[in-house]
Amino acid sequence: MNKVKIITTVVLLLSIILGSILWRFLELPYVETNVVNNSLINKNHLNDYLRYAVFIFIPSASFLLLRIYQRKFYILKFINELRDNKLSIYKKDQNLLTINILLLLFVVLEFLSLTFPVFKLDFLHEGQELSSSYKSVIDNSLWSGSFIIIGLIQEILTSKFIWKIFNHESIGLMRYADLIYILLCKIFIILIVYKVSIISKLNSFYKEVFFISCSLICLTLINYNNDRLDYDYILYRELFTLVTIYFFLEIITRERGENLFIILISLIGPFSFLWSIDRAIILNLILIVILFYFLLSSNFKKIILFVSFYIISFLFIIFLLGNEFGEFLKNSKIVIEEIGLAHGTIHPVPFSDDKESTRATKILLLILFNILISISLINKTRYPINLRVFFILLSIISFLGYSYALNRSDKIHIAESSGYPIIFTVILILYFLIQFLSKKNLIISKYLFSKKGNFFLFFFIIFVFFFKSINIENIYNYKNRLNKYAYLNDEIYLDKDAIKLINVTKNYVEQYGCIQLFTYDVAILYLLRKINCTKYYFVWSIGTQHLQEDLIDQLKNVQIIIADTDNNKKNPSPKNNLVLVNEYINKKYKKVIEIEDKVILKLVE
Repeated sequence: MNKVKIITTVVLLLSIILGSILWRFLELPYVETNVVNNSLINKNHLNDYLRYAVFIFIPSASFLLLRIYQRKFYILKFINELRDNKLSIYKKDQNLLTINILLLLFVVLEFLSLTFPVFKLDFLHEGQELSSSYKSVIDNSLWSGSFIIIGLIQEILTSKFIWKIFNHESIGLMRYADLIYILLCKIFIILIVYKVSIISKLNSFYKEVFFISCSLICLTLINYNNDRLDYDYILYRELFTLVTIYFFLEIITRERGENLFIILISLIGPFSFLWSIDRAIILNLILIVILFYFLLSSNFKKIILFVSFYIISFLFIIFLLGNEFGEFLKNSKIVIEEIGLAHGTIHPVPFSDDKESTRATKILLLILFNILISISLINKTRYPINLRVFFILLSIISFLGYSYALNRSDKIHIAESSGYPIIFTVILILYFLIQFLSKKNLIISKYLFSKKGNFFLFFFIIFVFFFKSINIENIYNYKNRLNKYAYLNDEIYLDKDAIKLINVTKNYVEQYGCIQLFTYDVAILYLLRKINCTKYYFVWSIGTQHLQEDLIDQLKNVQIIIADTDNNKKNPSPKNNLVLVNEYINKKYKKVIEIEDKVILKLVE
């Protein structure tokens, strides 16, 4: 190892150590709030954002300054390279295209082979979708009828739409819609790797090896698992981001026709807020980065086209939503400002014995690795310019995407924030490995087979990968299986206690047009086929005093409340956090009957 590499390594290690030490001491001033959050007592909920930024910034800035000092980093040269880059004309690789189609076909066959999930209902996460969708079916309300904390499409429109197609409401159809989103994520992951393979400029055979190996590894990051508690590294909520990455790759690799993808990518920006509020914030920051890329490469026509259609998309949403647009703005503002405050948790300190610290530290170092590699690649002209641009964009997405884990720092959210750093690392390592093998001509099968022989070899590899996932009988009977699943009785998804709770409760609430929940088991509304009397159907979303006061105001004249019993030990209860609401309910309502871990309360006349 030469002197420069030793100095660089020492500086990086020291800066990482410094960042981890500072993590313990960096704190923003505490701002007094009226939110009950036992995880953040006397703590500013933005502390971890500052700590994360400093932890990544110190090594990144140190490495960048070293590169500048060593005369290995010239940003102006890179900008000139972008401006002088005559869009590469990528020769059509028929073999690669055929393998891409083959891989997509196997992904679809895997989807058609699925055994539909019938695990027990998650009353919180799945109930969130079921109950808000059902209310919209009944009264056609959106934000005016339900306080939405994820996004309109995910919480209401998806289930509502598929229920209308089948003219039937069921848990199975809600889960089936989620499976479709997972399928789309898998498809766009393959398309992204396909475009990266094209811009890699590897030799034909090695390009195909790169494409297949990257695709198969990246596909393992997301599975057809509807269970929110059994996490994947890529959540289907990333669909809009994956689509954006693919459209960007189309823009930078097309000789003509790229304007269509500029229009599509600009339309995604405003619509992403209807998909998922937290994902939309990150996605629109990504779009700003893409605009900056257009600016650096002097593509002013593309900037004008992008901005024009972004505005058109935004105006169309205003027109489409009508009176609901004001409710959307008010709802989104509260979610952005208050959800993290009410439900945020403290992120584990890197390299500590804090719970989940090991997992978090690995991801933080992987994100830092992504950024450092991107910096080092900027002026390495031996690598294709578009490939370097892709790595820079993906490293930025990796950095921004970890914000989901800063807000909710449990193992599920930390794992779900690691998908993009893993994809970056997989593509990078396989690219360098296969490029090395290409230069040394070390893959022997290149000499053993013709092009057709290589194709059948790749077919065999793909077939083996999907072998356990493909079920011919399931594919043949897919339509019948889907119809049966769509109309499966909801009781299949419930345990005995839940069935008893719903059956007994129905007798007491049947005469009422609406009920109010004071429990996190929000699926109860859907299972009773009742709508919530207030917009706060999911009381987990309430944290601040003003929202509690708003709920109390809406509770006036509400006849029936279903709440947790005082001795409920199965799940957390809102009684501990929503003190004002709990006091109001205790004062105004009396117990009618206690069923399992729930109690039905009636308004005292």
